[in-house]
Amino acid sequence: MFISNLCVTNYRSIKNFSIALKPKTLIIGENNIGKTNLLSALALLLNNEIGGYRKRSLSLEDFNYDVLQEFKENVADITIKSEDLIFPTITINATFSDFKNEDEEAIVSEWYDNDTHSTASLKYSFYCSISNKTKWVESVREKLITIPAGLPPEDIEKEQRSRIDGVDFPISDYKYKIEAGRGNIKPDSFQLEPLKIDFLDALRDAKTELSASRENRLLYRILNNRDNAKYDDIKASADALNKSISEGDGELYDIKNDISELLEMLSLETESSKNNINFSFSGLGVTELLKKISLEYGDKPIAVENNGLGRNNLLYMALVLSHIQEKSGVPDFRLVAIEEPESHISPVLQKHFAENIENSEFFNESSNRQVILTSHSTHISSYLNLENTVVMYSDSGNFRSHYILDGIEDNAAGKKTKNYLNKWLCATNSVMFFSRRLIFVEGIAEKIILPKLFELHFGTTLEKKNCQIINVNGVAFRNFLEVVNNGYYIKSAVLTDSDANTKTGTRAPGLKKDYDSDNILVSISEQTTFEKELISNNSTGQGRTKLKNTIKSTRPLKFKEIENDFTSKLKVDDIFSVIEGYKSEFAFDLLGELGKPGDFIIPKYIVDAFDFVCGDEK
Repeated sequence: MFISNLCVTNYRSIKNFSIALKPKTLIIGENNIGKTNLLSALALLLNNEIGGYRKRSLSLEDFNYDVLQEFKENVADITIKSEDLIFPTITINATFSDFKNEDEEAIVSEWYDNDTHSTASLKYSFYCSISNKTKWVESVREKLITIPAGLPPEDIEKEQRSRIDGVDFPISDYKYKIEAGRGNIKPDSFQLEPLKIDFLDALRDAKTELSASRENRLLYRILNNRDNAKYDDIKASADALNKSISEGDGELYDIKNDISELLEMLSLETESSKNNINFSFSGLGVTELLKKISLEYGDKPIAVENNGLGRNNLLYMALVLSHIQEKSGVPDFRLVAIEEPESHISPVLQKHFAENIENSEFFNESSNRQVILTSHSTHISSYLNLENTVVMYSDSGNFRSHYILDGIEDNAAGKKTKNYLNKWLCATNSVMFFSRRLIFVEGIAEKIILPKLFELHFGTTLEKKNCQIINVNGVAFRNFLEVVNNGYYIKSAVLTDSDANTKTGTRAPGLKKDYDSDNILVSISEQTTFEKELISNNSTGQGRTKLKNTIKSTRPLKFKEIENDFTSKLKVDDIFSVIEGYKSEFAFDLLGELGKPGDFIIPKYIVDAFDFVCGDEK
């Protein structure tokens, strides 16, 4: 059994979002796209066994900001009838599928939402419990300021803002409820108990949590979650320690006798009390003993307080997973949510972690655990199965999700594309899923020079525009464009050589015909190559001077032979022949020249691509 679909509305940054989930799912995407809030929403439905108490009643800050503002504006707008106002509700709806045995069917036996009993649903709602909402709206409106007639527009806007700000959201009248199935039955706590989530959030304080000194620490919660009978060895040792202290004849025995003698001098015996004393350890129950335990890691017994952040984060994750392993025989539903496992660990360890998530027995589908990872790491995303990788992204302000391989058919061409993507979506190219705009290029020269040309054109950097250049190392654009074309709807441009008058001269026009759309622009050079375009557009003026200085650096000996060529308009083929075997060196040297004063003309096909992906924010 696993959660196959999750729908969230009005919760924090998420206004209305639905995502399909798999038994093992990696969720990737840029910052602030809602990955953390998605996992937090799941935690409102499921029980966090070791994560401490999680209130299901929410606060004002848990509502989507835009939804709150829209509600307050509607309350302040007297043209909207009071009875027509809709009070916002936060909902989290999970669909369960793929019931493998009687234990799983028993958990959801009353929650089925179809006649075939193939799916069941569970819904959390945080809703307004005011019985007479119309009366509430009218009472609020009576207290709002009235905007005087005849004010200038700027003052009207200011007064309107004050009127809206005067609407207090009735958060104290909100309650939560959990319902299940198409009959909206209300499960009791006993029915919900088997639904577990183990949530390793990104803001974990590993060093603090790995010490069991307090009841709210992770190590203590995990240790204390075991059956007390399993700690009989510890209790026996504690009893032996107490006996040794009370019956021994060492230093404590001498101190005990000294105190007794002094009591004889200072105090009188009574009928019910003698002046005898003894030593014992107080609070030697299992609960108190567990608070004294700390973890050490490595060949040398070093306390976790002295470990590096990376080592402690690995230890933290291993501790939680050990708890999950111990509970594997319990017939519960358990979802393991790991947020940003890459925190404080090196790329090598990130790769190792990803490979083990993919291949270890602990995480395989027969282990009956659903696993959801969220990550910003290109190292982790590039080593996990693309079939299970879903990217969250923004489409005109609305959050969307797209499984990377969705829409790519399972025919011969589709299998070729999938194989290519699995092979070449390396840590460098998987950055495309953490960006809002993409420019695909053929080779290293474009990758080197285009960021500077972009900066010259827009006066800002690619990073500021959340745009990335993806080098496909050749002309295999179709494999990447299939992902964008089949549902990953972000602005993308392709910069490709025309290859005019060559055997592959139809390649670029064919690419443009197949993929040009509202989201994709295939921009083709007029000259046969990128370098020829640069030379052609800068064959005179200050651009020619920059090319001259570049070639002088790239090929100093050859430059002496062609130095006179730079006294007139450049002949494209002649200059290109000098750098044809030195494209990357030429690119690096030209990059240095582009940082110096002086104009350099950017070829039109490049400008068109820049404006297509980022022109809306120029």
